[in-house]
Amino acid sequence: QLKSTNVFDDAFNISSKGHFGSINGFKLGRLPAQSVGWDEINAALGQVVLLLHCIAKRVRYKFKEVILHPMGSYSRIADKRSPEVLNELYNYNSNEFFLRQGSSSSSAGKRFNTALALLLKAVKELGDYGAAIDPSFKLPKSIQGDKIEGKSIQAVAAEVDWTRALKYLLLDLKALLAWCSKESASGWKQR
Repeated sequence: QLKSTNVFDDAFNISSKGHFGSINGFKLGRLPAQSVGWDEINAALGQVVLLLHCIAKRVRYKFKEVILHPMGSYSRIADKRSPEVLNELYNYNSNEFFLRQGSSSSSAGKRFNTALALLLKAVKELGDYGAAIDPSFKLPKSIQGDKIEGKSIQAVAAEVDWTRALKYLLLDLKALLAWCSKESASGWKQR
């Protein structure tokens, strides 16, 4: 029975309820009528970075374009072309202004949006790797640049679209988690 236990499934519970996706009980996104606190969103993003890091490590994949820095609610991500620039994957500003306009005008907002785009790039990169070694694998939601299923991952998008993009991100992560579990159960071999 212990052999069939998957530690990733136990450590990273991804679900969706209504408009929101969540990881380990932390909601990801915001809606005008259902505000989610930034502490919760930051915690969820930290779990996302940690999960992505763990999956990559498990399948022995080294990211070509990004560097993940899993640090809980204060995780960061860097572009390999500028590894010294650590983009914060958290918001410490609780203003509504941040989502509506501030992201494009403040340096912290720009780094947050850059971090979100790099996070999406990392998911796509790992998904492409999975598809290259396992033709039966495909991410359920398509990623093009900073959009997933046509919805921007940028925090300046409409809250409903941003929340939907984050939910799609979690669906892709759930697929990567299932693929990693399948590969692990079959005695992972890099092909």
